[in-house]
Amino acid sequence: MNNNLTFKKIKSIKRLKKKQKVYNFDVPGYENYIANGFVVHNCENHKISQVGPPYDVEVISPENLVAMAIKKNCESITLSYNEPTLFYEVLIELAVKCMINDLAFAIKTNAFVNREPWKEICTVTNAMNIDWKGDEDVFKDVTRVNSFVLKDRIEEAYDMGVHIEISLPLYYLDHDFEEQIHRAGEFLSSIDKSIPCHLLRISSSYHYDDFIFHYSQLGRARDVLSQYMTHIYTVV
Repeated sequence: MNNNLTFKKIKSIKRLKKKQKVYNFDVPGYENYIANGFVVHNCENHKISQVGPPYDVEVISPENLVAMAIKKNCESITLSYNEPTLFYEVLIELAVKCMINDLAFAIKTNAFVNREPWKEICTVTNAMNIDWKGDEDVFKDVTRVNSFVLKDRIEEAYDMGVHIEISLPLYYLDHDFEEQIHRAGEFLSSIDKSIPCHLLRISSSYHYDDFIFHYSQLGRARDVLSQYMTHIYTVV
């Protein structure tokens, strides 16, 4: 494929009544797929992705969740980790039920979503906190995908009237730390200098076992970002 991804239409689909092994096509180096309009990625750590929880899990339907929120006099419902756009259909259903019942709806997301489903999400979402994982080079290094859609998704959400806030996890110290903050500030300020920004301390774990965080870096990041943005918060 000359180092370029090529998309081919499926020629035929046949249902099989008997049980048998199934296989997926592997794309070396990328490991990403298009599924129901989303760019998805194979998890590289089976122990994390397949481990069962050490506690009983209660499944709550969107209807019951909204009923619980109303009973407890909540004003909103927020979906956070795991990434809520992975459960796209549930997200939309819950958001619509919130809208019908005069509840605000918010999500915490990495915004790594294709344009059409993202716009549908924006039509039913009141507020978003979006992770800024670095510029294009850092994003590709961390996520191992070849598409950088974050800027587009932020602009689209803002243009559609969604209240947005940006979280900047400070883990990309080996990618010219201050330059990364400058680039984020330049882009975000071109949209709206008053967008709230959250600088996040990241603890060492998983890929970043050797990561050492110094609190002085929060101050440095705040000083740089304050050249562009007016509402900056630090989370330690």
